[in-house]
Amino acid sequence: MNKTKFGTKEIIATVVTVTLVCGERALEEYMVSQGISGMIVFDWVNLQVLTIMIAAVFFGPISGAVCAIGGDLLVNILFEESINYPEILVLGLYGFFMGMYIGQFHYDRLHFSFKDFIDFNAVQIMGSIILAMFLMPMLEFLINDANLYESVIEGTKQTIGTSVVVGLICPFIMMIVAMVAVPHRKGIRGT
Repeated sequence: MNKTKFGTKEIIATVVTVTLVCGERALEEYMVSQGISGMIVFDWVNLQVLTIMIAAVFFGPISGAVCAIGGDLLVNILFEESINYPEILVLGLYGFFMGMYIGQFHYDRLHFSFKDFIDFNAVQIMGSIILAMFLMPMLEFLINDANLYESVIEGTKQTIGTSVVVGLICPFIMMIVAMVAVPHRKGIRGT
């Protein structure tokens, strides 16, 4: 299957994912305002990245990048006072590269093993470190004149918390897809 194409299925998945990204942020705002969850949880975990990773893995790099850029742009417009261009750029790169490497070259929907789990987490952690701990703070410093030290600390928190959430939930979904696809694959061979 060619995962670099951007057809009807990918367009629908992208629209749904962008909607989920905005819905996640609205839920986050509601939870903080109602005291259900403190802001400290969302300092460590960015569920938007989980949604982007799922779109990138299952629908390819174009879908991952468009979900990241479009979703974060809408979140900035709806919930923030200004548009954070470094964040949009970094999330777009994350969606594209994770979709390209994992979705395009590495992930086989019909097979998922412990080795795939380890490989997935190694790649997503490495990508998070490079983008959230190095590129994002540097862009924030250069473009928004942010404090570099505080930006690195924030990126480190996001990398640790989000990598754990993405590293557990996304492989679980990948495993479920592989389990569902195996009986279908056997049915095709038997005909």
